Amino acid sequence: MEHDLALHAFDGDGRPGLIAGKRARTHVAPAPNGDEGCKESGQLYYYHWGKAAKKFTRHTIAGPEEDIGIGMQIAVADLNADGRPDIVVSGKTGTWILWNEGR
Repeated sequence: MEHDLALHAFDGDGRPGLIAGKRARTHVAPAPNGDEGCKESGQLYYYHWGKAAKKFTRHTIAGPEEDIGIGMQIAVADLNADGRPDIVVSGKTGTWILWNEGR
């Protein structure tokens, strides 16, 4: 379940892509009203638009094993002045800084 999106040139090609994620432990309610994914871990992805293919390709920034979920905001800024945008998210699993180390 996406709760926030960020559009940013993230991978160095100068074209913006979409950063999105899944919140951890959301919509917890007893069956039958509960969200099927409420016990899944947090995740963070970057979607790159392929102009020729006319579709998005998903790249994992933080997969389910890392349990880094987003809350209600994704912040993108070059925090360490290395010329690459870094990501800051917070949610039920904590506050996370994801350093962009390049390819």
